[in-house]
Amino acid sequence: MKIINEIDISNKTVLIRFDYNVPILKGKILDAHRIISSLDTIHYCLKNHTAIVIMSHLGRPNGDNNKELSLKPVCEKLKSILKRDIIFSENCISSKAIEISKNLKSGQIHFLENLRFYKEEINNDDKFSNKLSQHANIYINDAFATTHRKHSSNYGLLKYFKTYCMGFLINKEITHLKTIIKTPQKPNIMILGGAKITDKIAFINNMLNNIDILIIGGAMGFNFLKAKQKFKGASIADFKTIKIARDIIKNIDRNNVSLILPVDALHAKSLDEYILPKISSVEDIGKLDYAYDIGPKTILLFKEVMKNAKTIFWNGPLGVYEYKKYSKGTKSIASAISRYTESGCVSIIGGGDTASAVKNLNKDCYFTHISTGGGASLHFLSNDQLPTLI
Repeated sequence: MKIINEIDISNKTVLIRFDYNVPILKGKILDAHRIISSLDTIHYCLKNHTAIVIMSHLGRPNGDNNKELSLKPVCEKLKSILKRDIIFSENCISSKAIEISKNLKSGQIHFLENLRFYKEEINNDDKFSNKLSQHANIYINDAFATTHRKHSSNYGLLKYFKTYCMGFLINKEITHLKTIIKTPQKPNIMILGGAKITDKIAFINNMLNNIDILIIGGAMGFNFLKAKQKFKGASIADFKTIKIARDIIKNIDRNNVSLILPVDALHAKSLDEYILPKISSVEDIGKLDYAYDIGPKTILLFKEVMKNAKTIFWNGPLGVYEYKKYSKGTKSIASAISRYTESGCVSIIGGGDTASAVKNLNKDCYFTHISTGGGASLHFLSNDQLPTLI
């Protein structure tokens, strides 16, 4: 798929798929990162005298017209950023909304209501795709976080456009991710956290050809320790998960990649706010205790391993960071990566929970790139392609 600056959009009407799935509480946007990330494409379109129709989704309304998941607050936020009026339609495919789009003048912006108020969006319904396509004569996909899923707004409508392209955000995302798998500077380190191994099998195995060191923390790290029979504590790992971890460990050894796992942890019998966690080596944690964060020795170990890195990719928090007492591991490693980045290391944060964690815990940290899509990032790094960018 071509990039927006490789096609002629001058004085045309463009339909842009953005990802404005942002956290909103009582009408207030808590994190505008995805909105700000879309501005390069919007400004380019305005500079080229286009009329703009914007579509997005928010949350999971499952086909219901849930006013709590309306995109109106996002529209208002974008209006305040751009300092210009924006027309908002309360239905993304109504005849009234389509008529507004067809009568837009150069420089005007039309913002459509939540695509997922229709279940047809996720189902990639052809009629729904056709109606969306009637808003404009050029289609631009700049919603990176949904590029790994075939929906009406990013895949089904392509056949109804002769001219379509990707926006600057998607191009930026792919450019950064390609450096990890095509031309990484060495030593190249990957940090993984979170809980699920099954979602990352293809990703891990594909990345083993490109990395020198693999650091694993979070619940996933303790599952790997359980597979190596170095952790007896409670975990969400079942027999299948342990077998997957053992198979990955064998593949790690075959690829001569160094595997770094936690050596100590903060642990407790539950996440009850009144229970104070203990710090123990991983071997000494009892069978009834859960490890909720990496410990101080592990933090020092991870920092020592990373200090000479030239490329770092990080996906998955290293503890239950939503609880302040279990956030130190994630916060400390984020701060360390930020310092290494300022010294020349290329650092890429893999979106999703990781992006939320580093932005909430380390507001002043600097990274080369924070992805807007965790799942899309992993899909691309697993397959080197995204199905909606044909």
